[in-house]
Amino acid sequence: MNRKTVKEFRNVTSTTEKVAKEFLSRHGYKLEVALEAFYDNSGNMATVSKKGNAANISKIFDKYEGDEKDVLCEDKMAEFFTAVGVDIDGAGPMVVSWKLRAESFGEISRKEFVDGFSAVNCDTMPKMKDTVKRWLGVLSCKSDQFKQFYRWLFEYAKETSERKTLDKDQAVELWVLALTESIFPLYQEYIQFINDKADVKTVTKDLWEMSYEFACEMNADLSNYQDDGAWPLTIDEFVEHMQEKKG
Repeated sequence: MNRKTVKEFRNVTSTTEKVAKEFLSRHGYKLEVALEAFYDNSGNMATVSKKGNAANISKIFDKYEGDEKDVLCEDKMAEFFTAVGVDIDGAGPMVVSWKLRAESFGEISRKEFVDGFSAVNCDTMPKMKDTVKRWLGVLSCKSDQFKQFYRWLFEYAKETSERKTLDKDQAVELWVLALTESIFPLYQEYIQFINDKADVKTVTKDLWEMSYEFACEMNADLSNYQDDGAWPLTIDEFVEHMQEKKG
């Protein structure tokens, strides 16, 4: 079990086996806790792991810098993602933004770019391509890492940090990008239901997060659903809608 956890930690962070074991053993081999600690301490990674050459990383950033100084965005950002093998029409750009701890939607600053890739020892394009490919694996299945990405996505997409909700259209767009059948077998039906509900104009953080919990816990036929008040009203209504469709 520990070997599997070490491998998953390394796949996510692109760090050495020694570093992986150090963080995991420090946190009782609890993957989610160890990963959170790793990224919280990324600024001090020189003490536990080789860091990438910041000057080299900055030169790569220069190639894709946009009209605004020290910012990667729009067409230049798309060029970078294409260069490292990311489908710009999918959720990949958001996964990379998450890993680089980007704060502004649709932008990556020079500091975020350099610090993020330096922390995982990526100072050449081939290294970046290999690391980004591993990062994208988070989208393929339910995991602690996907849950972290999914929860981060809500905060990342908000127009301001003070805002508490996402517009329905925006939330639906993110669900379409982030959710797949392997994560949520009923995601298409769920998204269509949300789209058709005229009284749902915004998506709260609670509905966003509980939608993922629902996806993780429910059988595809909803046979284990219990109307016990644990779910937001919108999810209860979705289940009722699906049951009515089945007659």
